[in-house]
Amino acid sequence: MMHTSQLKIAEQNLQSNGFQVVSFADSKSAAEWLSGQVAEHALVAFGGSVTLRQIGLAESLAAKHVELLDHWQEGLTGEDKTSLMHRAFSADAYFCSVNACSLDGFLLNIDGTGNRIAASVYGPKEVYFVIGRNKLAKDLPAAIARAEQAAVTNAKRLGVQTPCVEQGACSDCQAAERICRAYMLIKRPVRGVKTTVVLIDEDLGF
Repeated sequence: MMHTSQLKIAEQNLQSNGFQVVSFADSKSAAEWLSGQVAEHALVAFGGSVTLRQIGLAESLAAKHVELLDHWQEGLTGEDKTSLMHRAFSADAYFCSVNACSLDGFLLNIDGTGNRIAASVYGPKEVYFVIGRNKLAKDLPAAIARAEQAAVTNAKRLGVQTPCVEQGACSDCQAAERICRAYMLIKRPVRGVKTTVVLIDEDLGF
């Protein structure tokens, strides 16, 4: 497990890489701060993220009367989900997490559909990456390994039929239901998008 000292190292290197960084000791404080960054009635979008659910961000935003685009909400058809994913590109604020953050300040995500990685670098006016301490990895190879193992856990959550679900580890399979298809490494915040990394000294997501 990464300790507070590693969080500080990650924070310093993320800042050196040009990211705005805010750190919190607990998720409650982080959720309150995040909701405070959003204007009343703003258009807000979530990338698929267990972390956002765990910190209760949707509940914190409720008082702001925002329009929340969340393709994980219950009762949506496939067409509904696709529509929400496309609308996310016009969001005032986009919230997501990462599969891994290296101590040298690089962000790594793996997607099956690509909506999260696309919206995190293009479209929304502001992007917030919400990261628990368990997402930290000592270097880029460790970050890739961590992200791929997170994909295994996610595959189990989704109930897909892939070798990793049975084996418990990535085998770089050719399965039709494979969810780890697009890898995106962000070394610097992209031009034109205000990008903030929120570090939380708790284990969040997977």
